[in-house]
Amino acid sequence: LPSLLSPCVSLFFQTASAILQVLGLLVWTLIAGTEYFRVPAFGWVMFVAVFYWVLTVFFLIIYITMTYTRIPQVPWTTVFFAFLVTICYAGNTYFSFVAWRSRTIQ
Repeated sequence: LPSLLSPCVSLFFQTASAILQVLGLLVWTLIAGTEYFRVPAFGWVMFVAVFYWVLTVFFLIIYITMTYTRIPQVPWTTVFFAFLVTICYAGNTYFSFVAWRSRTIQ
């Protein structure tokens, strides 16, 4: 199996990034082992830990398969649109939280 991997990939697994990915896996497995459903904050921590670990694995696969070399340039209009949608979603989340909070306080 080591002969199938490129030298660049085998060097990657010796870096701190690979160690952090393993620790990230350990973090969300330890959180999943607790009763995180009883405390809403732990549910959020679980979501963030799993989401970013999966995102990191996705980028690792892109790196291993060298797919990033097939993208000649960054589609900035798409990036701008995605950023704009994210900002709108964050604003909607904030205003929904404020409305929900004002109903529960009364």
